[in-house]
Amino acid sequence: MKGIVKNKTIPSDNRALIAFTWLTGARDSTIASMKLKHVDLVTNCVFQDAREVNTKFSKTFTTYFFPVGDEIQHIVADRVFKASGLKPEHWSNASPIRSIFREAFETTDLPYFNSHSFLKPW
Repeated sequence: MKGIVKNKTIPSDNRALIAFTWLTGARDSTIASMKLKHVDLVTNCVFQDAREVNTKFSKTFTTYFFPVGDEIQHIVADRVFKASGLKPEHWSNASPIRSIFREAFETTDLPYFNSHSFLKPW
């Protein structure tokens, strides 16, 4: 996976999305509905507020970052800090996320793993 997030031929936003998925283990439909305000880089967590985020069984909970390495967390942090000026909307579904994953795996000649596979990182 580190090969994907380090690969400079993959757009930096896409690498950050993949790093975020790996870091949080969140479902793609959940990530598609998140906003930057749900990410807390100080406490290394994501607040999944079911009133605003599409969570499994509509439950509200906090997800703490997986220990996948400082480099992965820095990629996410860099993208979050550069996000001022992004539109406040989020994706309406997970299709763009799945496309980004598919393209990234194809670019690096790795067998495809969908974003849902990250829920079982070990």
